[in-house]
Amino acid sequence: MPNDIGQLVIGLPAPYREINFFYRTKGWTMGLHDHPWYQMILVTDGVLSLESGDHSYTLRPGHFCLIPPFHAHALATKDGYHQFGINFQHKADERGITSFLDTHLKEIVVMNKFDILDMLPAIQQTCSEMTAISKLRVGSYLDSILLNCMESAFSRKEIHFRNKLLDYLRRNLREKTMLKDLCQHMNMSQSHLERLTYQEFGCGVIELYNRIRIHHACNLLSDSSLSLSEISEQLGFYDLSHFSHFFKRKMRMSPTAFKKQMLE
Repeated sequence: MPNDIGQLVIGLPAPYREINFFYRTKGWTMGLHDHPWYQMILVTDGVLSLESGDHSYTLRPGHFCLIPPFHAHALATKDGYHQFGINFQHKADERGITSFLDTHLKEIVVMNKFDILDMLPAIQQTCSEMTAISKLRVGSYLDSILLNCMESAFSRKEIHFRNKLLDYLRRNLREKTMLKDLCQHMNMSQSHLERLTYQEFGCGVIELYNRIRIHHACNLLSDSSLSLSEISEQLGFYDLSHFSHFFKRKMRMSPTAFKKQMLE
C-alpha cells in the first residue's frame, strides 16, 4: 500500500484527534479494517470506493462520509483521489460531542456536501499557521462542518422514518394494526416509536393510524361508488356499525350524511 501524500495536522481541540489533506495514488487500497474512533472523509478530487458489509459506495468530489467506530470497511481508488479527513479522539469529550454521536450515528452515512469544499482553503491556510489561536479556529471550523453534516443526516433519517411509517400504515388499513408488529417492522421499541411519532406528527401511533383511516374514508365516500359496507371492510373495521360510530366520532356526522353532503 503506497504511503499517504499530503498534510497531517494534530494537536487539535477535543474531540478532534487529527485532520488530513491526503492524496492517494492510482491503485491505492486499504483492506477491510475498523477503528475505535469516528472518521469523516470528504472527497475533493477523483473517485473513492468504499465497501462495508453488503453496501458499496462510490464517493466523488463533494461526497462526505461519516464512519462510526468499529464499522469494518475497505477503501480503494482506481485512478487516485484527494481527500479531506477528520479523525476523532476515541475517548469522550467534555462537550459531549462523541456521546451525542454515539446516540445518533449507528451506521455509515454518505451525503452530498459540496458547500464544505468552499471552506477547505481557509482551513488549510489556518492549519499552516498552527498557533494556539489558529488551532482553536480550526476546531471552530470542524464544529461547523460536523453540525452541518449531522443536521443533514438527521433530516434524512426523519424523512425515512416518516415515509416508512406512513407506508406501513397505509398498506395495512384492511388489517388491525398491532403495535408489536409495527415496532418489529420499524426495528425499534414501542416507547421509542411513540416518541418519534409524536415528534414528527404531533400525536401517537394509534391516533395517526386513525387519522389516515378517516382521510381514506372521506375520499372513498366522496369519490367512489362503494357501499358503506365495502368501505368499512376496506378500512379494516369489524362491521358497518363500528365504522359508522368511528366516523361520526371523528367527523361529527354519519358516513351517510357526509356522502350526501359531498354529492350535493
